[in-house]
Amino acid sequence: MATVTTTIRVEKDLKDQATKLAKSMGLTFNIVMNNYLKRFVEEKEITFSDSDRKTVVDFGESGMSATELLSSYEQEYGEKMA
Repeated sequence: MATVTTTIRVEKDLKDQATKLAKSMGLTFNIVMNNYLKRFVEEKEITFSDSDRKTVVDFGESGMSATELLSSYEQEYGEKMA
């Protein structure tokens, strides 16, 4: 399968922690990110969560665009996601 290089903005500490954790599991950061992207595409679902709340949006059923999803999340929880 052909691959492409993709640039994303991630908080430095978060990427460092994720890279370290992936390495401790014998994985690379790229493998972890590819796995998350594959699940997102296959399941058409994304989960936003923290210790107090969990929001799951099924794009197949909701018909929401990413912009609508972020707006809905921000309205519901009163915080900016992007």
